[in-house]
Amino acid sequence: MSLAIVPYSNCSAPDSESPESDLLSIVGVEGYGELTSVSKEGLVTGWAMDHSSDGKKITVSFYSGNPDDGAKRIGAVVATGFGANTKYNGHYFSYQLPREFSDGQVRTLWVYAGEIRITNILKYGIKPYQSYSPNPEGMAFFQSKVQPLLAADCSECHATTTYTTFYYSLFHPSPFESGTKTNNNLINSASGSGHQGGNRCPGGKNSSPCLEMQQWWEIEFN
Repeated sequence: MSLAIVPYSNCSAPDSESPESDLLSIVGVEGYGELTSVSKEGLVTGWAMDHSSDGKKITVSFYSGNPDDGAKRIGAVVATGFGANTKYNGHYFSYQLPREFSDGQVRTLWVYAGEIRITNILKYGIKPYQSYSPNPEGMAFFQSKVQPLLAADCSECHATTTYTTFYYSLFHPSPFESGTKTNNNLINSASGSGHQGGNRCPGGKNSSPCLEMQQWWEIEFN
């Protein structure tokens, strides 16, 4: 029914594994790193490497705005992942933005490799974005109010009824792409639209479990 996500789990190791003194000093100007995407689900991807030392681990740091203007540091990862272009294998990074910086507001992401200075900004590393990351309050509501209903009524077709199983369906279309509490893939399916399991809300979208799905949506995205 939906793609699985792992809330707040970053795919690369934390920056504590790579001392700053061992990192690249110049990246951005020479083009040895790139921010490739910020998804609407708050996942940041790209690559960073030291062209003179392929085995060197590069820490990629994320800021909400310009650090020189007092912007907040979001976090960091070490670029050691793998991706579609084998040229950069071992140097990809993937980072899930925390909810604090991925709450539907338009923000600007600044991404650095190594030392935090202007020459180390990745290519395309100053990027406006708008996204939502999973909300801990939404997860708590789902687990207490929505999951028991799904487990009782949907387990015949859905082997798992976890938060990560259903979050993407609730999120699409996103709130900034016409998605609402009564118009998203989860509630549309539950009310019978293109759903092999039929209508699970026979009393309409304001009946259970669609009512609880609406409440979950409001907590997640408001």
